Amino acid sequence: MPEDGFNYSIGRRDFLAFSLFGFDLFDLSLFSFFPKKYLYDLIVVGGGHAGLAAAVTARGNGLKVLVIEKKPRLGLNVFSDTGIFASSSNAKGIRNPGDSVERHAQDVYLGGGEKSDLYLIGAFTKEAPAAIRWLSQLGMKFEDEPFDSNSLYPRCFRPIHVGYMEVLQKEALRLGVEFVYQECAEKILLDHRKISGVEVRNSKDEKKQYRCRQLLLSSGGFSANPDLVRKNSLFSDVQINARVGSDGKMILAAEEIGAQVVGMDRILCKPRPDDIYSQGYLHIDVAKVIYVNKKGERFISEDAYRKDLLSAFLKQLPDYVYEISDNSAVRSFSLDVQKDLWRGLEKGEAFKASSIEELAKELGVEPKGLKRTVEEYNRAVFRGVDRELGKNQINLSHPFLESPFWGVKVKMVVHESTGGLRIDAGCRVLDAENKPIEGLFAAGAIVGNLHGENRLGGNGISSAICLGRIAGRSASLLRKDENES
Repeated sequence: MPEDGFNYSIGRRDFLAFSLFGFDLFDLSLFSFFPKKYLYDLIVVGGGHAGLAAAVTARGNGLKVLVIEKKPRLGLNVFSDTGIFASSSNAKGIRNPGDSVERHAQDVYLGGGEKSDLYLIGAFTKEAPAAIRWLSQLGMKFEDEPFDSNSLYPRCFRPIHVGYMEVLQKEALRLGVEFVYQECAEKILLDHRKISGVEVRNSKDEKKQYRCRQLLLSSGGFSANPDLVRKNSLFSDVQINARVGSDGKMILAAEEIGAQVVGMDRILCKPRPDDIYSQGYLHIDVAKVIYVNKKGERFISEDAYRKDLLSAFLKQLPDYVYEISDNSAVRSFSLDVQKDLWRGLEKGEAFKASSIEELAKELGVEPKGLKRTVEEYNRAVFRGVDRELGKNQINLSHPFLESPFWGVKVKMVVHESTGGLRIDAGCRVLDAENKPIEGLFAAGAIVGNLHGENRLGGNGISSAICLGRIAGRSASLLRKDENES
């Protein structure tokens, strides 16, 4: 008898009968009366931040876990593995001045246009302080002081040296999480309306199936799928800088089995230089940058909602928008960003000069206009009030005084989608009647009811890891209940 305890033997007459009809007797999925072997307690589709956080959490609770990744290695849809993390407390457990879990939740809700589910926002913002401490315990290091990166409040923390994927994958391997690569999930398998596995296609174009009791979808949104972007938005002429992994296929696969899909018209755009995959830009911290047009004039507050930034940027077309900062700001950025800025100098995307007037000439911006704008902005910083555009006083903290002065030419590109599957506070995927689909979970950018129409800065990686941890715990609790029943 096989190790799983099931008897798969058939008699000679059965063998002959099945053979006459051309059945492959080694494909046990053909016979519904054969007991199905659940090889895994949890299969995770997508090896990004959310998927690995879930895998580590579930495996730490004793589940047998497999991660299926469509690409040759993990995390290729993650631009910078040292991206910022939004939390109302730092990695040492010290709350940000004036911040709280509740304020973070309120900002997410209002910043998203009040189009997200409050119960899910609350679950995320409550989890964030615990998640950043957990990452620190796994070996990550973060700066202690928060800053505002279009996050509506200074609650973004920058990692130091070590990245998320490096730490999470190391812990997953230590715990015994299994991985397969270059296999693309295409179909969700059901047995009597319960999750039973997933069908994939490998690099040889061969189909195969993996059996599981529970399935977590963390394969990203749909922002790298031009057809879905065009179908659901007005951004047909805007370049896409999302990595190829965000194709939306598992959103559609889940919809086929009854999952509820929401907000597919929500596409997030961000400013980028001509090399749309470069980090060589200056808007890392909105307190240390201004946006100007061809005349050298500011036209929107740098800490505005991203949807408002998009509208203001598009009005400047066909011209570029120019990000302006100074050397003290650049020195405060991560080494990854500084390296890309220096590469941008070589490519003609970034510029630096000893004076504002010289920088304007390099950029092709009106020198008198830019000089007047920088002087007025510096006065606004010193008086603590931006009378022209209303930048938040918290972000009026950095005058541009130290040469060389820096400028980067940028334009808006499609960066990510914020629509997708609707889930509950336990990351269970919901059907059209808002009832959980048994055994199906989702986390990360595939989720459509968290960010609304605008994801705040720092909440991308933060929410992915938080929801991944929640999903991993939910799957563990469900498995425990099954064992006890």
